[in-house]
Formats: sequence, structure tokens, C-alpha cells
Amino acid sequence: ISSNALTIGHAALICVDSEQLQQAWLTVAALSFEAIAADPVVFDERVQVAHGASGQTAVAARMRELLRGAAPAGDATSDRHVQDPYPFRVLPQVDGVATEALETLERIVTGELGARAENALIDGGEALPNGNFHAARLAAALDVLRAAYAQSASLIAARVSTLLDPRLSGLTPFLAERPGVDAGMMMLEYTAHAAAAEVRLLATPMATQAVSASLGVESHASLAATAARRSAEALEAMRTLVATELAVAMRALRLAGRTARGAGSAELFARAVQMLPPGLEDRAFGHDVELAATLLAEWVENIRS
Repeated sequence: ISSNALTIGHAALICVDSEQLQQAWLTVAALSFEAIAADPVVFDERVQVAHGASGQTAVAARMRELLRGAAPAGDATSDRHVQDPYPFRVLPQVDGVATEALETLERIVTGELGARAENALIDGGEALPNGNFHAARLAAALDVLRAAYAQSASLIAARVSTLLDPRLSGLTPFLAERPGVDAGMMMLEYTAHAAAAEVRLLATPMATQAVSASLGVESHASLAATAARRSAEALEAMRTLVATELAVAMRALRLAGRTARGAGSAELFARAVQMLPPGLEDRAFGHDVELAATLLAEWVENIRS
């Protein structure tokens, strides 16, 4: 058992948590698409083939499945934009990066779990001093995952802003029931962008750090353990961000008087209807985010089972 055992185990748990979170945030994104009837043409398979990025293709395929059976684009307003804002239009390109980063991390963690990383390596009765214990590639993969999440976090926060903007959503400013009198969900825009900023802050790569110890003999360290801790913290901030989008998307759907009909989004919508407060009045919306976070945690458990 090497000193990397804890880090590798932590990274394995991060892989599981990340996969479940990505599934949850795409389902919430599908609700946002239905909330303003954004155009799913951006997920067309021909678009993905034209670019040839594997993560983008996988995300687009998942979104097509989630939105299968949803209302046609443009149902939300008669004043339809020629193209949807970036938070909707570039979703597969941005979230595809997170998908590819997670695939890389999973491959590396799998390799590390089965690696012979002892020093010295005993092989055929011979002792071979080596550096197989060095976790540089694991640290780098964790750094890349956080960088990818920083991009997705910014996109999710921008999608929240879009839902709250009447020029883009076709709904009332800040999804207020009585615009000009009520504040609506204005404060949740701050929540979303604060969470996204935290993810971006945590994306600082550990590879930029330097360590020299043991009288200079151990003059390089991966700091993979710290990279794993920062990744877990980024996941927690992402959970808050996704819960915020869920609360805002549900408010938009209710304000528009529409029901999510997508093959994958309808079930989450039905559960959210039961758990989130139905009223359109002003209230302490932090409670809505907490309820949405609880709902998503349960949703993730369903994915796991």
C-alpha cells in the first residue's frame, strides 16, 4: 500500500460522483430548454459529425434523448430569435469537454488501481528502484476535470441569467409574478454566478505548484491529493449551481403554464412539482435551492441504482 492509496481512492469516488452529477445537470438543462422552448436543432447528429468531437457527440445524443417528445421550438413566444443564446446553443460543445475529461480521469484511475507502484519494484528476485509511485498523470487529469467544470459552470450560470432575462426568455423580468413590484428570482442569479465563480477559482491547476523536500532528493511532487480535494470542493459548488438552475427552470415552466414533456425531463419535472413550492410570490428562494439540491441528490441515487 503506497501513500497514493488515499488519493487514488478519493479520485475513484470523484469519478462516480462526477458521472452522476453530469447526468443530473444535463437533465436540468433539458428542463431549461423546455422552459423557453429553445431550439434542439443544436443537438442534431449532423452538427456533431461536422465537428467530430467525441464528448460533444455524446452530450448531444443524451440531450436528444432527454428532449424526445418535447414541444417544438418556438412555442414559448411568437417573437422567436433566429438563434438561441450561447448558454443553449453551445451546450454540447462546452459540456462535451467535461465528458471527455471525465472519461480520461476514469481511464487513469482504473490504471492506477491496478498499477504496481511500489518502490523498489521486486521482479524476478531483483530490486528495481523507480518512480512509479509518482502521481503526475492523476493530478493532471484531476486538474483537467476542474478546468472543464469551470467552463460548464459558467455556461450554467449564463443559462440562469437567460431564463431571468425577458428579452431572451419571453417571460417576465426575473420571472416575477408582478414585474416592478416583485423581485422574482433576481437574487438566485447572484447565487448561480457566485457558485460558478467558486468553481473557476478551484480550477487553478496543482501543476503550477512546486515542492522540494528531503534535502532536495524529493524535488518534485504531483500534489494529486490536493487536486482531488479541490475537485471534490468543485463538485459541491456545482451541485449548488445545478440546484439553482433547477429552481429557476421550474419557476419559468410554471410561469409559462407549461409542462415538461421530454422523455428524460418529464420525470424530473414531475418530482420537482411535488417538492418545490408552487407559488409565484416573492419568498426566501434559498429554501427552494435547498429543496432542489435534496431532490437532485435523490435523483442521483436513482441513477446509481
